[in-house]
Amino acid sequence: MSLSDIDNTRAASQARASEPVIRTANVDISPDQLGVTSTHEHVLVDGSVWYRTRRPEDGRFEHVLVSADTLPDVRWDAFSFRDNLRLDSADAALNGLRRFREAGGQTVIDATTIGLRPQPEKVAEIAQRAGVNLVQGAGFYVHPSHSPEVCAAPLDDLEQILEREVTEGVAGSVILPGIFGEIGMSAPPTACERRVLRACARVAARWGMSVIIHVDGGGSFGPEHVDDCIAGGLPADRVICGHMDERLDSAYHREIARSGATLAFDTFGSELKYSGLFDHPSDTVRMRCVADLIEDGWERQLVLGHDVFVKAHLREFGGNGYEHLSARVLPVLQAEYGISAATVDQLMVHNPRRLLACNPPPRLQSPRGLASSVSIEK
Repeated sequence: MSLSDIDNTRAASQARASEPVIRTANVDISPDQLGVTSTHEHVLVDGSVWYRTRRPEDGRFEHVLVSADTLPDVRWDAFSFRDNLRLDSADAALNGLRRFREAGGQTVIDATTIGLRPQPEKVAEIAQRAGVNLVQGAGFYVHPSHSPEVCAAPLDDLEQILEREVTEGVAGSVILPGIFGEIGMSAPPTACERRVLRACARVAARWGMSVIIHVDGGGSFGPEHVDDCIAGGLPADRVICGHMDERLDSAYHREIARSGATLAFDTFGSELKYSGLFDHPSDTVRMRCVADLIEDGWERQLVLGHDVFVKAHLREFGGNGYEHLSARVLPVLQAEYGISAATVDQLMVHNPRRLLACNPPPRLQSPRGLASSVSIEK
């Protein structure tokens, strides 16, 4: 696809008078069908890019499997177990999404992008069997997971690759995305990551889509990421700054909110220690921060999720699972923090609906694979 082809698709998208839809992995639905939505999850994922040890002697954990016996060490050094970094069981995924549905959930966003070894077709089948809507993300993860070709690609070439993900399928599949992300950004962001983000912003703006950003909690670069999206032509109200609950800094949160972007508190249920890289806060602290932002009037710019991405997050391995928000967190927010049912609906239904409603290209069967000279998986 040449740049002139991109111009033609832009013109076609602008000429369409169709009502906005939400593009799920299996079918396009009307926005009022979305329901309760977890805005950041992973169903099948390989996060091996994060493997690390806190101390040299922790290398003994590298090939140890996650089990009831090893969970205490896993929870203390979650990135030191390669097995923990892989969600590789279709049965566990199916059971988890079914529990999500039984707790009242209707839609999940799968934010598994290239670099996390996405399996969109398998995930779409699992979601269909579980009876939930699944919105697939598109794009690239953090720089250490990029292929050399991605890092060498100019902005225009990255834009063409990402355009093909929207029109033909994500990561060589035939599954069409309904959102971009999670787009990986380090602290500080690399030049390659910033080019990827700007390219995503260009394509997202073309189709009225949103972008989820993996904002590294080790820095305070959220406002810069929003600026890069705006520079790519994407309105700030289409930008989701993820992992805001990994850096619980109220002034930082409010600076991002004032830009017009959405704050994602998307690691509920995780209180793990990540091998010296960072530690997650408690859900009690997360809930207090969410309640404070709501009290200050930011409820229209907040979304929630779990970011289930390691085995220790799954119910089968002692975790809280995909149903944790609906089953436990949201009732406590209402009962103990004074959050109204209407505000819960704003966070879990209306805000995701606004962010996911888009005008994507027609859903057509397309050839498998991305016809590109750039290698997209490392």
